[in-house]
Amino acid sequence: MSNIFLKYFSFLYGERAPFKNPFASGGFFGLSAYHTKFHILRASYEGIALSLLDCYNYLPQIYSKVYISGGGSESNILCQMVADCLGKPVIRPLSKELGIDGIVKTLKVGLGYIKEFSSIHDDSQTVFMPDRICNQKYKQLYKLFIEIQKKMEGFWENRLKIV
Repeated sequence: MSNIFLKYFSFLYGERAPFKNPFASGGFFGLSAYHTKFHILRASYEGIALSLLDCYNYLPQIYSKVYISGGGSESNILCQMVADCLGKPVIRPLSKELGIDGIVKTLKVGLGYIKEFSSIHDDSQTVFMPDRICNQKYKQLYKLFIEIQKKMEGFWENRLKIV
Protein backbone atom coordinates (compact mmCIF):
# COMPACT_ATOMS: atom_id res chain seq x y z
CA MET A 1 0.00 0.00 0.00
CA SER A 2 1.67 3.21 -1.16
CA ASN A 3 1.56 6.56 0.56
CA ILE A 4 2.23 9.87 -1.13
CA PHE A 5 4.33 12.65 0.35
CA LEU A 6 4.34 16.17 -1.08
CA LYS A 7 7.53 17.80 0.13
CA TYR A 8 6.45 21.43 -0.17
CA PHE A 9 7.69 22.63 3.22
CA SER A 10 9.61 25.76 2.29
CA PHE A 11 8.05 28.27 4.69
CA LEU A 12 9.12 31.40 2.86
CA TYR A 13 8.77 30.34 -0.77
CA GLY A 14 6.21 27.55 -1.07
CA GLU A 15 7.14 25.58 -4.18
CA ARG A 16 9.37 26.95 -6.93
CA ALA A 17 10.02 24.01 -9.26
CA PRO A 18 8.66 22.66 -11.50
CA PHE A 19 5.65 24.86 -10.73
CA LYS A 20 5.62 28.13 -8.84
CA ASN A 21 3.17 28.46 -5.99
CA PRO A 22 4.29 30.44 -2.94
CA PHE A 23 1.37 29.01 -0.94
CA ALA A 24 2.01 25.31 -1.63
CA SER A 25 2.35 23.20 1.48
CA GLY A 26 3.36 19.62 2.07
CA GLY A 27 1.72 16.61 3.58
CA PHE A 28 1.28 12.87 3.67
CA PHE A 29 -1.61 11.19 1.89
CA GLY A 30 -2.93 7.67 2.30
CA LEU A 31 -1.81 7.10 5.88
CA SER A 32 -3.78 4.85 8.20
CA ALA A 33 -3.36 3.38 11.67
CA TYR A 34 -1.65 0.42 9.97
CA HIS A 35 1.32 2.50 8.87
CA THR A 36 4.52 2.72 10.90
CA LYS A 37 7.33 5.27 11.04
CA PHE A 38 9.07 3.17 8.37
CA HIS A 39 6.16 3.68 5.97
CA ILE A 40 6.42 7.42 6.60
CA LEU A 41 10.17 7.34 6.03
CA ARG A 42 9.74 5.45 2.76
CA ALA A 43 7.01 7.85 1.63
CA SER A 44 9.35 10.76 2.46
CA TYR A 45 12.15 9.32 0.32
CA GLU A 46 9.73 8.51 -2.49
CA GLY A 47 8.28 12.03 -2.28
CA ILE A 48 11.74 13.49 -2.82
CA ALA A 49 12.42 11.11 -5.73
CA LEU A 50 9.01 11.83 -7.31
CA SER A 51 9.59 15.58 -6.94
CA LEU A 52 12.91 15.18 -8.76
CA LEU A 53 11.10 13.21 -11.48
CA ASP A 54 8.51 15.99 -11.70
CA CYS A 55 11.28 18.57 -12.28
CA TYR A 56 13.16 16.26 -14.64
CA ASN A 57 10.08 15.84 -16.83
CA TYR A 58 10.24 19.55 -17.67
CA LEU A 59 13.77 19.23 -19.06
CA PRO A 60 14.72 18.15 -22.58
CA GLN A 61 14.97 14.36 -22.55
CA ILE A 62 18.36 14.20 -24.26
CA TYR A 63 20.53 12.58 -21.61
CA SER A 64 21.00 8.88 -20.99
CA LYS A 65 22.20 9.32 -17.40
CA VAL A 66 21.80 11.76 -14.54
CA TYR A 67 24.38 13.05 -12.08
CA ILE A 68 23.36 13.66 -8.49
CA SER A 69 25.10 15.46 -5.64
CA GLY A 70 24.36 17.16 -2.34
CA GLY A 71 23.44 15.95 1.12
CA GLY A 72 20.62 13.64 0.08
CA SER A 73 22.83 11.92 -2.46
CA GLU A 74 24.78 10.35 0.39
CA SER A 75 21.84 7.97 0.84
CA ASN A 76 22.18 4.88 -1.36
CA ILE A 77 18.46 4.22 -0.88
CA LEU A 78 17.49 7.67 -2.17
CA CYS A 79 19.90 7.44 -5.12
CA GLN A 80 18.42 4.06 -6.09
CA MET A 81 14.87 5.43 -5.81
CA VAL A 82 15.81 8.35 -8.06
CA ALA A 83 17.27 5.94 -10.64
CA ASP A 84 14.13 3.80 -10.43
CA CYS A 85 11.84 6.86 -10.79
CA LEU A 86 13.74 8.35 -13.72
CA GLY A 87 14.36 5.02 -15.40
CA LYS A 88 17.95 6.12 -16.05
CA PRO A 89 21.30 5.45 -14.43
CA VAL A 90 22.07 7.89 -11.63
CA ILE A 91 25.72 8.68 -11.06
CA ARG A 92 26.99 9.98 -7.74
CA PRO A 93 30.52 11.37 -7.92
CA LEU A 94 32.44 10.48 -4.77
CA SER A 95 34.13 13.88 -4.57
CA LYS A 96 32.82 16.07 -1.78
CA GLU A 97 34.02 19.22 -3.58
CA LEU A 98 32.20 19.12 -6.92
CA GLY A 99 32.20 22.91 -7.29
CA ILE A 100 35.98 23.14 -6.92
CA ASP A 101 36.44 20.11 -9.18
CA GLY A 102 34.35 21.85 -11.86
CA ILE A 103 36.41 25.02 -11.57
CA VAL A 104 39.68 23.06 -11.88
CA LYS A 105 38.40 21.18 -14.93
CA THR A 106 37.20 24.42 -16.52
CA LEU A 107 40.60 26.03 -15.92
CA LYS A 108 42.41 23.03 -17.44
CA VAL A 109 40.35 23.41 -20.61
CA GLY A 110 40.63 27.21 -20.61
CA LEU A 111 44.40 27.19 -20.13
CA GLY A 112 44.93 24.52 -22.77
CA TYR A 113 46.14 21.69 -20.52
CA ILE A 114 43.40 19.55 -22.08
CA LYS A 115 41.43 20.18 -25.27
CA GLU A 116 37.88 19.49 -24.14
CA PHE A 117 35.80 18.39 -21.19
CA SER A 118 35.11 14.98 -22.71
CA SER A 119 38.79 14.11 -22.21
CA ILE A 120 38.31 14.41 -18.45
CA HIS A 121 37.39 11.04 -16.98
CA ASP A 122 36.88 10.41 -13.30
CA ASP A 123 36.33 6.85 -12.10
CA SER A 124 35.55 7.90 -8.54
CA GLN A 125 31.78 7.54 -8.73
CA THR A 126 28.95 5.22 -7.79
CA VAL A 127 26.41 4.24 -10.44
CA PHE A 128 22.83 3.30 -9.54
CA MET A 129 21.09 1.37 -12.30
CA PRO A 130 17.28 1.58 -12.56
CA ASP A 131 15.19 -1.49 -11.87
CA ARG A 132 12.59 -1.94 -14.63
CA ILE A 133 9.91 -3.34 -12.31
CA CYS A 134 10.39 -0.52 -9.78
CA ASN A 135 10.31 2.01 -12.62
CA GLN A 136 6.88 0.73 -13.68
CA LYS A 137 5.63 1.02 -10.09
CA TYR A 138 6.96 4.57 -9.79
CA LYS A 139 5.29 5.55 -13.07
CA GLN A 140 1.96 4.58 -11.49
CA LEU A 141 2.80 6.29 -8.20
CA TYR A 142 3.85 9.42 -10.10
CA LYS A 143 0.36 9.65 -11.63
CA LEU A 144 -1.13 9.68 -8.10
CA PHE A 145 1.51 12.19 -7.00
CA ILE A 146 0.53 14.60 -9.79
CA GLU A 147 -3.19 14.01 -9.21
CA ILE A 148 -2.85 14.96 -5.52
CA GLN A 149 -0.63 17.93 -6.41
CA LYS A 150 -3.25 19.27 -8.84
CA LYS A 151 -6.12 18.74 -6.38
CA MET A 152 -4.20 20.52 -3.62
CA GLU A 153 -4.01 23.75 -5.66
CA GLY A 154 -7.61 24.59 -4.72
CA PHE A 155 -6.88 23.86 -1.06
CA TRP A 156 -3.79 26.09 -1.07
CA GLU A 157 -5.79 28.94 -2.59
CA ASN A 158 -8.85 28.52 -0.32
CA ARG A 159 -6.69 28.26 2.79
CA LEU A 160 -5.44 31.80 2.15
CA LYS A 161 -8.99 33.14 2.35
CA ILE A 162 -9.44 31.71 5.86
CA VAL A 163 -6.10 32.63 7.42
